[in-house]
Amino acid sequence: MTGVALLLVGTGISLLGDGLFAIAISFAVFELGGGALQLGAIVGTGLLVLFATILPAGLLADRWSRKWIAAGSDLLRGCSQLATAAIVLADVGSVWWLLPTSVVFAVGTALHQPATVGFIAEVVPERRLVAVNGTIQALRGIGMMAGAALGGWLVDARGAGDVLVIDAVTFLLCAFLFACIRVPKVVRRDELVMRLGDGFRLARERRWILPGIFLISGFVFVMLGPMQIVGPSVAQQSGDGASLWGTISATIAFGLILGGGAALAGFVRRPLLVVAVLLVLGASGHAALALDAPLRFVLPGYVALGAAMGSYAAMWESTKQRLVPRELLSRIGALDWFLSLVGMMSGIAVASLVIAAASIDAMLWVMVAGACLLAASTFVSPSLRAVFRSGATTDVEASSASA
Repeated sequence: MTGVALLLVGTGISLLGDGLFAIAISFAVFELGGGALQLGAIVGTGLLVLFATILPAGLLADRWSRKWIAAGSDLLRGCSQLATAAIVLADVGSVWWLLPTSVVFAVGTALHQPATVGFIAEVVPERRLVAVNGTIQALRGIGMMAGAALGGWLVDARGAGDVLVIDAVTFLLCAFLFACIRVPKVVRRDELVMRLGDGFRLARERRWILPGIFLISGFVFVMLGPMQIVGPSVAQQSGDGASLWGTISATIAFGLILGGGAALAGFVRRPLLVVAVLLVLGASGHAALALDAPLRFVLPGYVALGAAMGSYAAMWESTKQRLVPRELLSRIGALDWFLSLVGMMSGIAVASLVIAAASIDAMLWVMVAGACLLAASTFVSPSLRAVFRSGATTDVEASSASA
């Protein structure tokens, strides 16, 4: 298999593991006698560790081999999941044994994400970056759908411990496949790569970088973060809410597949305009849900939201990998992830406060307004629009940097 094929197969397997993890960790907590409070504490601790380690992880990935950091981080996550499975299968009697494995898993995730951004750029020829990143976004949607469905079925049939073993195997397989990829040796200069501030400096100098990052974090703030609260709240409020929210989650994943597929096929010619239109259409899903409209009016909006995220993410990752200097790429990727985590935690906090103070419907209308404001923000940065319209050429990079 070629390096690109190994990369895509490994990434697809790892993304399936991510989908399994979301189901398995919840039921692992419940099987050990924990409840919502303990689950929130364990997941929240993992998020805080990820938040604290993601920027230093980007610096390490710019300093050392991204291939081995990416492979090693999946090896670490696989071992963490095996330990978690052992805790659940042994029925140790205390849910807090899951806390240290959650911390280790978060460290592995922090190492993996920025390293992978640069690793893709080292493996994939520049002309194929959009196609490969589009494929990865489609695989992300497939992983969300298949992981959730398979995880739920396996938890019912076998229990959370067995699902965690399977989850561990997906990460170990990904680590093995990444280790098999041959990459050209990259010479890195210590005096350049050991300064974390160089990434921030580059983001300020090239004026398309921060608007692009803020748009990604905006997606997380107005959609992914609030949905962590809105989903369970809908499930609690409605007799068939869990089924409804599962359908909506699968619909968003389907939109993600369509958006990634459109980028892969080269259909997205003016990405920011397409994203703006899809976001406005996507707001109709929140509005229809708030108005208790039939499902046939709710789901098209959520397909549009998923497609907006999938198409933009594919184009954005490709643009970073083309135009950011390779020795700084993982630090920019880490900054991207850091601000997305800020968006996630802020979105969760806002949704919790609005639902507690008002209602679920009020939060859905806030999400409608947020999607429309995010659509409007796509027109704010001429530098970002120029980079995307041009196909991210070197000439436009220079003009954007000086704009």
